Amino acid sequence: MEKTGVVGIDISKATFDVMWAGEHRNFSNNSKGYKILVKWLKKGAPRAVCMEETGQWSRNLAKYLYGEGLRVYVVNPYRIKRYRDYYLHMNKTDKTDAGLIAEFCEKEERKLRAWEPPTEAEEHLQSVKRRLDALQKMRDQENNRLKSGENDELVLDDIRAHLKYLDEEIKRYTKLMQQAIKTDPVLRRKQKLLERIPGIGELTAARILVEIRDIEEFGDASQIAAYAGLNPSRFVSGTSVNKKGKISKQGKAILRKNLYFPAVVATNYNPIVVELKSRMTATGHVPMEIIVAAMNKLLHIAYGVLKSGVPFDPNYGKQFCYTP
Repeated sequence: MEKTGVVGIDISKATFDVMWAGEHRNFSNNSKGYKILVKWLKKGAPRAVCMEETGQWSRNLAKYLYGEGLRVYVVNPYRIKRYRDYYLHMNKTDKTDAGLIAEFCEKEERKLRAWEPPTEAEEHLQSVKRRLDALQKMRDQENNRLKSGENDELVLDDIRAHLKYLDEEIKRYTKLMQQAIKTDPVLRRKQKLLERIPGIGELTAARILVEIRDIEEFGDASQIAAYAGLNPSRFVSGTSVNKKGKISKQGKAILRKNLYFPAVVATNYNPIVVELKSRMTATGHVPMEIIVAAMNKLLHIAYGVLKSGVPFDPNYGKQFCYTP
């Protein structure tokens, strides 16, 4: 009997595991592995291929499969985790993960949006932004080395020279990122919408557009908050234990990082976030909880304006806001 149904793929750096109609296979995560996978799939008639969003690894494979005419779903990892927890799937291996992804997509397919490759402008913007993030990470590392107590002047001079180079490159790539948006009317329109939100500037808007390429992939604002891992948590027990709130470790860390300082600004200048801060302060929330909630609020507002195409205003924005 010809195989059909949804193919589940669990991707890692070197390989990816595939479950299809109860059969498991492992492939090299490279062009050769992609070709062997497609040759196998074309022996049957898969309805779709489903994988978690894992950055460049999932993008490369999804793009290849899409080019081969296959229907592809790229799913927020947090949705897969919630599905695992809900159905109490205890085993976790690459094989079982691929099977779980296939099972999830079989049950939830009507709620999923088929993946489409980024436009040329979007792909260029993603590449520039990834390089900018890498440069800033290198700068942080070198700056930490400079403050580590190193006293050899030769080494110190080398670190300072490298920092100067990195600063120049960061400025250059920041300009390149803005140029990439300005040359594409759709990206520019989206950026302008985001810039109208108090707390979100030109650079933050560009970063959000990279990390949230297609707003239609998210069914509602709560999904985009889960994607970012903006889950404020607080631990209270009796009268003696009251730990500070913290940001969830789940979700996309780079998106949370990009929203942190804009949220700090928004607590002073965005009327919706200022109101949120006032309420939370009055009810005894600690500062980090307020910042996490402000990040969440900004992301909900961003979702609202991108989804609707309507510029931000305080009254309109309240429709899309999260209140802890």
